[in-house]
Amino acid sequence: MRVILSIFISWAAINTAQASLILSGSEVIAGAGFGNAPRILTVQGTGNATIESACNSWSGTQMVVGPGGCSNATNAGGDEPNPPGAPKFSTPTLSSLGFTDASHIGIIFDAAETGNDGTSLAMFSLILKFYTSGGVLLHSESLANTPLIFDQTVTGNAKTDFLFVLDQAGIEAVTNAVFSTPGSGNVRIGLETTMSAVHGGPESFLAQGSLGSSIITPQDVVPEPASMLLIGGGLIGLAMLRRRKLGRV
Repeated sequence: MRVILSIFISWAAINTAQASLILSGSEVIAGAGFGNAPRILTVQGTGNATIESACNSWSGTQMVVGPGGCSNATNAGGDEPNPPGAPKFSTPTLSSLGFTDASHIGIIFDAAETGNDGTSLAMFSLILKFYTSGGVLLHSESLANTPLIFDQTVTGNAKTDFLFVLDQAGIEAVTNAVFSTPGSGNVRIGLETTMSAVHGGPESFLAQGSLGSSIITPQDVVPEPASMLLIGGGLIGLAMLRRRKLGRV
């Protein structure tokens, strides 16, 4: 635990990306069709490795996977499974994903497994990067709250778990830095991350638009049980109030 904490502290100190990626909520989609929907990044450690790190980027001519695809020392990379191409890795353009506005951007996280010793998956870093067609890093956004602890995930590959979106500050920053750039549709995106208590993986990330007709939006996120209870109670209250008003008429 002390080792993980010290690693986190060192990463947090050198992470220079703007922290505007937030967890929108949990997903309940099973069979996300990963075979037909190229992932942006797949992370898979060797054996029972408890910490995994992976990166990819765009060089201007090709995708770079591994430590060379990391933007800074925040993520070490090196846990990218072979082969280093589609469908496990991709650096898609914004236009290919149908992203014409920063508020459209969503990153879907699929955790294949959590720790087999009862520990919860912890995400220490997630960085979304934007590259010009020539390979210049235009902008990056990182996870706002770290470490992010996932107590429950849907075990198994291609069972979508969680959706990340940009907060309002991130939307404004990406709009100014990316979508205001001429030819922004040709801008490519890459990812990098580091997680612990995953015990092998693979853990996968894909863009919101990669699901084709099943595009997920923040409004599609299913509330947690506690939220469902509050919503249900509110609806019951409204129904009782309406009945009372009708009784007075």
